Amino acid sequence: TKVNEEKVDKNAKSGKGKKQEADEPEPLPKPVMDTTAVSDEWTAIVANMEELFRPLVGTILEALPHVGPEEEQLLQVLLLVDRRLATLPWEAFSAFSSAVAIGRDFSIFTAAHRLVSRAEMLPISVTGCKYLVDLHGEDKGPPPAPEEGRPLLQHPFRNSLLMFEAITSAFVGAQAYAREWTGMSGTANMEPGEGEIERLMSAAPTLLYFGMGRFLSYVGARTVTRAIMEPTRLALILDQVRNESVYQKQQSNDVRRTPESIQAEQPYETAALLSMRGVSSVVLNQMPSIPDENFTLLTHLLAGCAEGGTIGEIVRQAVQKLDSVFDKEDPK
Repeated sequence: TKVNEEKVDKNAKSGKGKKQEADEPEPLPKPVMDTTAVSDEWTAIVANMEELFRPLVGTILEALPHVGPEEEQLLQVLLLVDRRLATLPWEAFSAFSSAVAIGRDFSIFTAAHRLVSRAEMLPISVTGCKYLVDLHGEDKGPPPAPEEGRPLLQHPFRNSLLMFEAITSAFVGAQAYAREWTGMSGTANMEPGEGEIERLMSAAPTLLYFGMGRFLSYVGARTVTRAIMEPTRLALILDQVRNESVYQKQQSNDVRRTPESIQAEQPYETAALLSMRGVSSVVLNQMPSIPDENFTLLTHLLAGCAEGGTIGEIVRQAVQKLDSVFDKEDPK
């Protein structure tokens, strides 16, 4: 009101309010991701795991089939890992270094059911993919200045939507099935509703989530349980990307929730829910990721799907290519 404006003007002229401004704490600097520190910590985790399970290496190697040099490239491993050990990076275990494909399942019964079901299905294809990209419009980071001589798919975009558009224009756009891709993204002022997401996910041959935070924190377990997912051959869940605002929002929400509800959104539980809903193969991040890694991994996964092969082989090759790309960028 006019009276309040006059009071503000008088306070400003008299010097009142300056002390309050001076006492306000300075905003905290935005954290910058140290990729070298992340790489060092990952190396330490794998090394500690190797040391812990060293007594089992001999037993594991004996359990693997003995193959000759010509057949070594055909070794595929399926792991039935206990729930309490599922958070460990078993795919990086040295005992499985010669495997061309490594997959996980929950029990021998679920594994057998998948094998029987897949025998009656067509090969995995990204035709008719349904995608969910940055549903809340939280990844607003602008891309860096263009770099001359760097291929489009190697450009380090910093915005999930821009990344996805780059993939669809450079890779998917060159394919005949590009027009069959449908999906949605959100903005700060408009987010897709549960019903819209459920309709999009239902009967999707391939489901792709490319965005921030935990998949079930954004899509919701209720939406997944209502969707018809028996026809879904593949779910690519490239989540767990966090910026400052996403991290703070997630922490604020988690404080008001029970530990059980938070645990229900973890990778193991996410894969279990999607599997129970009928999804044949689930690929998802086990640990927090960064935009560049999700972007590069997705390009390799889509290229592998287009070339053909089992999903285990495609993921294994994509991860190896991802490691080689980031190893070159990090001389250490």
